[in-house]
Formats: sequence, structure tokens, C-alpha cells
Amino acid sequence: MRILKNKMLNLSQQKGHSQITSITQKNRWQTVILSPLWLCLLFALGIRIWLAYHTHGIIDGDEAMVGIQAEHILRGEHPYYFYGQVYMGSLEAYLMAILFAIAGPSVWMLRAEPILLSLLVVWLTWRLAGALADAAHLSPFAQQLFQTIAALIAAVPPLYDTVVEMRALGGYVDGKLAGFAHYLFHRSTWAPKRYCYLEDLFVADGARGHGLGRALIKAVYSKAEAAGASRVYWLTHSDNAQARALYDKLADNLGFIQYRKVL
Repeated sequence: MRILKNKMLNLSQQKGHSQITSITQKNRWQTVILSPLWLCLLFALGIRIWLAYHTHGIIDGDEAMVGIQAEHILRGEHPYYFYGQVYMGSLEAYLMAILFAIAGPSVWMLRAEPILLSLLVVWLTWRLAGALADAAHLSPFAQQLFQTIAALIAAVPPLYDTVVEMRALGGYVDGKLAGFAHYLFHRSTWAPKRYCYLEDLFVADGARGHGLGRALIKAVYSKAEAAGASRVYWLTHSDNAQARALYDKLADNLGFIQYRKVL
């Protein structure tokens, strides 16, 4: 009789332990699903997608170089350093090569990689804040609040995403760089939309007279229109007759004179 009671007692304890484990696991999953971390990740994702859409996916020179290096990696190269900078590694290019292998090379893939890495930074910040809160013996509410604030701060994009940047376009002849155009966007007190300033246009001597300069200017027009700019403008010297013969066909000379004071 005693043996039967012991068996029943053991079964009852095992059942109770199983129920407690099941409840604990359920509560753990509920905690994960309802965690404010998801709000922080969605906030980080949303604001970065908005920035990428707002800039129409325009990339800068460093991002383009990462993409070029990634394509070389897919062709069998194994670089240790970032092109032109022997003090920087090529890890980002290898990560980009994985994305290129999955979805193909594109401007939007170049944007996707830093977005994914930024989400990882938000998650790591959340975990670090949790470890610091545990070490400080904060209450559960204070710990969650501390983690949420830290993750939201990490979710805010760096300031350079909103800074005016110089853009560049290259003109190629037979696969070789034969010209380039530098341009940037800026605000104006005269118009609600931004202006696009074509800061520099260059075509190598051997490539002139074949329409490369015209193609570069029209490419800047396309970029400016896609970015929502209201005009493209540039400067040239009054005696630059060869260039002005082209410019007169592509834009209007409004007669303004530039004054300059070198400081």
C-alpha cells in the first residue's frame, strides 16, 4: 500500500513539475512576443526604409566601392582589405556578396545591407542594456524601460544620413573611365524644392566630341528629377567656348555674373 502511495505521489510531482515547466515556457514566449524590442526594431526599420526611399536609393562613393568589391568576391577574388585602404577590412564586402548572390547586385541591395546591420545593432543594444540593468538590480519595470530607451536611441539613424553629400557619376568608354560629374543638392530661400548644383564636369581629351559630356549632364538631370529637385545649374568661364557650345543646347544662360572673395 505504501509503495502504491509513493508511486502516486511521484506521478503527481512529475505532473506538477511538467505543468510548471509548460507554464514557464508559455510565459517566456509571451514575454518575447510582447517585448518592446519589436517596437524598437520596427521603428529602426521604418525610418531607414523611409530614408532610402526619400533619397531614391542614391549611394555615395564608399557604398559603390563596397558593391564593386562584392562583385569581385563573387568572381573568385578573396581580398583582405578594403580597396585603397589597407587599414580597413573587407568584411562588409563579403556580407554584401552574400546579398548579391541571393538577390542580385542592385542599389537597393547596397541599401539593404546597412539596414540589416543596424537592426542587429539595435538588438545588441537591447541585450547590453538588459545585462547592465541586471547588474544594477533594477526592478522589472525599470529594466524594461531602460532597455527600451537604449534600443530607441540605437534605432535613430546617424546624423550623416541627413547631411548634404557630394554625388558622383562616371562616364565610361570601352570600359574605361573617361569622364565624371560631381553634383550635390541644397536648399534655397527662393524655392520650396531643393536645387541641384553640378559642381564639376570633366571629360578626358581623347573622349571629347563623342557625346560623353552631354550624357553626363543628362544623367545629372535624371538624378535631380528623381530626387525632386526643381533645377540643375552650374558655372563656367565666359571664354570656355567649346563647353558653352554644348551648354547652350542643354540649358539656358540667364546672364548672372559670379563674384568671389577668396578667404
